[in-house]
Amino acid sequence: MNSALHEENHEEFRAKLQSERDRLLPIFNRVANPDDWKAPISAWVDAAEVDNVVQAIGYFTATVAKVAWGLKPGKAYVTSVGYRAGPAGP
Repeated sequence: MNSALHEENHEEFRAKLQSERDRLLPIFNRVANPDDWKAPISAWVDAAEVDNVVQAIGYFTATVAKVAWGLKPGKAYVTSVGYRAGPAGP
């Protein structure tokens, strides 16, 4: 592979990765412990936000969030073991 093409592809990938991080960080910050982002997560979220919250948790903790439906109208309870207890931690 041509070195200039490889560098261009690398930069494009880095830009996409940064864009995804920028999109997910504020979502993750709404459910993460502000004093310890690696801690377990448990939060009530609007039903419309569940997919984004699950993506954000996966991105920052490398875990699969669990979602409980039907406990509160229009809400879901989302939990995760958190980064520290997940496969990427401590």
